[in-house]
Amino acid sequence: MTTADYFALGNRNDSFTSIAFHVAQFQEYRKSIMNHVYQVKLHHWDPTIRSLASKSLHGLTPLDPTYVVTDIIPSLLGSSLDPKDIPVRHGSILGLAEAIRALGEQQENIENILPTEQLDLVAELVPTIEKNRLYRGRGGEIIRAAVCRLITCICSAKIPLVARRQVRCLNEHD
Repeated sequence: MTTADYFALGNRNDSFTSIAFHVAQFQEYRKSIMNHVYQVKLHHWDPTIRSLASKSLHGLTPLDPTYVVTDIIPSLLGSSLDPKDIPVRHGSILGLAEAIRALGEQQENIENILPTEQLDLVAELVPTIEKNRLYRGRGGEIIRAAVCRLITCICSAKIPLVARRQVRCLNEHD
């Protein structure tokens, strides 16, 4: 209780990163905090909150990587292609990127954690977003920034991409 007091929670950065992580180390609170971060805060109307939530998810992922792989990543993969709700799409892409990066940091070979079908969906997400023209129109700028972050995290996690996918990712963001 002394860690999560009124003054500590007043700082948004600390609330999302260090305090959420500290409280989530207790098993009773872990899933509730993770659920709140990925179901509510990643879809918040404020882009700053979505960014902080993705950083929070990065810190929380090592506490329960199985839950992230089985529940959170599939949900984020689906909502990252939402054609109508820009905050949902933006937050989902950022959250997915940071969860992937955290899993990659935790395990030398990410193929040991993520099933092959999820790896393929993550690798195909960038071309799918382009194909669906989700960079265009209102909110396109923040979606492009989120996809760039996703590409960075895919590289950090060392997700294997065939040469054709590598070229497609590079060509789409020149």
